[in-house]
Amino acid sequence: MSVHASDKAPQPILWGNYNIFAYIPDVPGFAAKVLFHCLSHQEWGGRIVQSQQEIADWLGVSRSLVQKGLHHLQLARILLREGNGVYRMNPMVAAFPTAAEADQAIRTMDRAYRLDTADFADRYERAVVEHEAAVKQKAAARALPQAPADLAAHRQRKRPAPKG
Repeated sequence: MSVHASDKAPQPILWGNYNIFAYIPDVPGFAAKVLFHCLSHQEWGGRIVQSQQEIADWLGVSRSLVQKGLHHLQLARILLREGNGVYRMNPMVAAFPTAAEADQAIRTMDRAYRLDTADFADRYERAVVEHEAAVKQKAAARALPQAPADLAAHRQRKRPAPKG
């Protein structure tokens, strides 16, 4: 059985919303690289099915850099994570087969994820600050030695057993 090349070709995207260039906040350069990769590898409706390692291999960067880039795009609400290796572009920047389908997706989306708000960049910056504070707080909590709940029992366990 032979497979025709057109069976393997990607779906043509007939309508794309290129307002993404108006919605990119001041994300780090590596996040912009990941964004452009996702824009060019999305299915209709903005679905992207690629592992972080596949994206890293395609871009020629480390997986950890891709992970950070994806996280920044999620904080900016440009990209949503649906599962392991499955992401979805915000409908306001996703590609659709028709303008009507894009319009329908945008009209039915959660208003909290709209990108055409005056505070879009401020929301992203606040999300980054909050995330960095949470990471520092977790790191500080891990660095502190935890006192045992029952100090007397802890000391008992530390004493050598009597020789007898």
